[in-house]
Amino acid sequence: MTGSNDKHRTKRIHRLKRGLAILGLVALLALGFASAGALARGSSLLDAITGSTDTTATDTGAASDSTSAAAPTTSADTTTAADTTTTDTTNGNGKGPKGSLNTAPTSGGNAAASPDQCANGSGLPQGMTCTWQNGDLNPQNSFYREGDSVPHREVVTGLTNGPHVLIIAYDTIQNGKHAYDYLTTYNRTITGADAGVAGCSGLTTDSLHQIPAGADAPASPVANRYMSICNGSITDVKLGTLAADQQQIEIDFTSTASTAVIAWGGHVASDVDWGIGNGAGSINGSPYHMFLTSIDGGGGAQDRQMKASAIAPVASVVTNASSGTATVGAHVHDTATLSGNAGGTSGSVAFFVCSDPSSFVACASGGTSVGSTSVTTSTNGGTAQSPDFVVPGTGFYCFRAEYTPDASSGYSAALGYNATQQSANNGGECFSVTKLDSSVTTAIHNAAHAVITSAAIGATVHDSATVTGTQAGGTPTGTVTFTVYSSPDCTTGGVAGTPVALSGGVADPSQTAVQTAGGISFSAHYNGSTTYNESTSVGCEQLSPVKLDSSVTTAIHNAAHAVITSAAIGATVHDSATVTGTQAGGTPTGTVTFTVY
Repeated sequence: MTGSNDKHRTKRIHRLKRGLAILGLVALLALGFASAGALARGSSLLDAITGSTDTTATDTGAASDSTSAAAPTTSADTTTAADTTTTDTTNGNGKGPKGSLNTAPTSGGNAAASPDQCANGSGLPQGMTCTWQNGDLNPQNSFYREGDSVPHREVVTGLTNGPHVLIIAYDTIQNGKHAYDYLTTYNRTITGADAGVAGCSGLTTDSLHQIPAGADAPASPVANRYMSICNGSITDVKLGTLAADQQQIEIDFTSTASTAVIAWGGHVASDVDWGIGNGAGSINGSPYHMFLTSIDGGGGAQDRQMKASAIAPVASVVTNASSGTATVGAHVHDTATLSGNAGGTSGSVAFFVCSDPSSFVACASGGTSVGSTSVTTSTNGGTAQSPDFVVPGTGFYCFRAEYTPDASSGYSAALGYNATQQSANNGGECFSVTKLDSSVTTAIHNAAHAVITSAAIGATVHDSATVTGTQAGGTPTGTVTFTVYSSPDCTTGGVAGTPVALSGGVADPSQTAVQTAGGISFSAHYNGSTTYNESTSVGCEQLSPVKLDSSVTTAIHNAAHAVITSAAIGATVHDSATVTGTQAGGTPTGTVTFTVY
């Protein structure tokens, strides 16, 4: 029995020693002691009181505990080290890590950062001040639209005066839709946002280091993209890793106090930049994130979420051009019908037109501005009609409507465009433009440029043409081709000349021609333009020939054909005649009638 009691007493002693060891470890961690000597002295004292030593112990668990108790004297704070990897490996949505971001500490500094985001309230009109919080943004505490900039800040503490490096990141794509597509100045949308930290009298916006937009940004990001800081200065802002739909940004800054605040805005991707249904408002359910990656290489990774439902819905936009076909100079307008479930679509609609020479092409971006009009609201929507667009030329045209909500609207900006030709209010944005008809009149001119309808044989003449259009189409341009015929009726011997350019609607002169004895004729063909159809002069333009003057000289001959002026009575004589014309007319032909008196 004595041996059994001793064995139980020994086990109780070891349990007491293990308890002391644990309490001692807690005390050392709390008070910062590095030595386990106190534990050893406590153990020796217990041995003296109980008359027992470890040499008789058979509890192997107690022996392993004594090894564990000594470990803190040679190890750093493993809990703090673990915090520098990540606190949310699934990004809060069960998808797994977003990408390979550099979160490992590179220095043992004491700096720490706490990310916050701006809850601007859920009511309308949209709130312009911030309640900074480290929780989610959702419909109960915030109201943002596509295209807005959500203010974010990092409150960095434990700083020494001098240079530091803050690395942040943001989700660019979520569920195949664009989320935060780039960063902007923090108060771009929420103009009343401030630092919100004691000891910071205000944020100073850096103007020297524009935040790079990154590969997942739209083609034309806003220019207002700068970091702001309190108690320091920004020395550089540059792109970091782009991985798994997440963009990293490095912010280099110099602090002038132990606490600094750095602020920026996350631009909420918009259909206006990415096309219908591709903005953040179309993300289905899953939140997207702004991340703290590290401060001076450590500090622990954290993220702040924005629920997709915190973004105002995108209004539906159905558009109709006023006609599916038009002519040059015609007036065409577009009508946008907006609808949704968030009340009237108050605001304005800007209209644009794109054209293509060969086919209908949706006017997704760019184009010619037609103007902007206010929306006439209804219970859950509204309508807006564009100013008239005066068609400048032929081709294929398509409208685009861009809805911009006002402060009282419960919607995000929206687009309406397609490549459908309008027909019976089918929602078509497009119309085709045909050429206008033209007409040609002509006039033949002599060498003195007088208008003539006949000319002497051999005379040099030319033609001119006047092309007429419509008031809507304006004065025709282009060229006219003249054809000269050797026949008087435009049927044979036609020779086309080099096209003559119109000037003020007139083509003059044509190639020259020489009048023949049988008469010549002209025709003129207008070759058309982007505005006008081709046309040909009506009928055949004839030039009647005018005979040349001739002269006749005669000589009387005797039987020997000698020219005589007298003859014996009864002598036989005859006459001869020489007909003279002109060089132009050549040697006369025909007959001469002699009369003997």
